[in-house]
Amino acid sequence: MSAAPFKKPEVKKTGFAVGLGKGFIVTPRVKRVRQSQKKGKTGERVKQVRALIREVAGWAPYEKRIMEILKGGGNNPTKRAWRFAKQRLGTHSRAKKKVNEMTTVNSSLAQRAAQASKVTEKKAVVKKTVAKTSTKKPVKGKDAKPAAKDAKKEKKEAPAAASAAAETAAPAKTDDKPAKKEAAAPKDKAAAAPKEKAAPKEDKKKDAAPKEDKKKDAAPKEDKKKDAAPKKDAKKEAKK
Repeated sequence: MSAAPFKKPEVKKTGFAVGLGKGFIVTPRVKRVRQSQKKGKTGERVKQVRALIREVAGWAPYEKRIMEILKGGGNNPTKRAWRFAKQRLGTHSRAKKKVNEMTTVNSSLAQRAAQASKVTEKKAVVKKTVAKTSTKKPVKGKDAKPAAKDAKKEKKEAPAAASAAAETAAPAKTDDKPAKKEAAAPKDKAAAAPKEKAAPKEDKKKDAAPKEDKKKDAAPKEDKKKDAAPKKDAKKEAKK
């Protein structure tokens, strides 16, 4: 067996002709990276464009099939995925590259699903705690008594403070109220007087009732006319 090659440790130049740091002391020159040395490396702009296209267009049918094969398990799913990808893409190297891409996609999707499930569980726990705190009964005991006493005092003091504020805010209005009541009193008397005079109208109607009796007494006049008719007939017979 051949031994591994010896790697020289990086040491600063000493300026001596012998030793690890042998050689003349110079300032190293930074070389510019050539375009040929960048082959196979995607830039940030290309990554963003490809990601946007992937979001809009989604996955191809054969890519979805590879993802299903990898998720399905069974006997050596990666080998089955390589075989299927080679039939679609043409070469084994392309197939391996595509299968590796699909495995990373599957793992990222699983991580997202796990994070989403954790978030939903946290929300459910928060809702339960909020419901428990809202349904709790008020505390009874030594801590609750002082608060109840303070609330009662505030209720008792509130009407007194309101009445005092009203007295201080409107003193002039109290003098005007009796004058207004006196001015309103004559109107009430004038309104009440006509009502007392209107009562005799009903008595007049009662007095008008005998007129109907007079009409009833006038009815026998018609009977007299009817009695006069036979007298005329008797005169005609006498002339004949």
